Amino acid sequence: MKSKRMTVSELKARVTETGSPFFSRNNMKHSGDTMSNYGCSGKPIEIMDVLGNTRLVYELWRKRSAYAGLHASAYFDAITFKQVFIKR
Repeated sequence: MKSKRMTVSELKARVTETGSPFFSRNNMKHSGDTMSNYGCSGKPIEIMDVLGNTRLVYELWRKRSAYAGLHASAYFDAITFKQVFIKR
């Protein structure tokens, strides 16, 4: 049985349930971003977080650079939907 792909709207709903301000109106306005500028990996991908742990996450990527050149992806845990910061 195939699992359903995560959409940007579904990811936003799950992340908002955690109490994260990531998608808040003020945060989006401050960064000069809109929901239509985002894409989602759809299926969880494996990354290494800042602590060196391997995690399954959804990647939220920007289609175009936002205010002040913001273009980095954001990552959210596939189970808890809390933001994960990656090791660069």
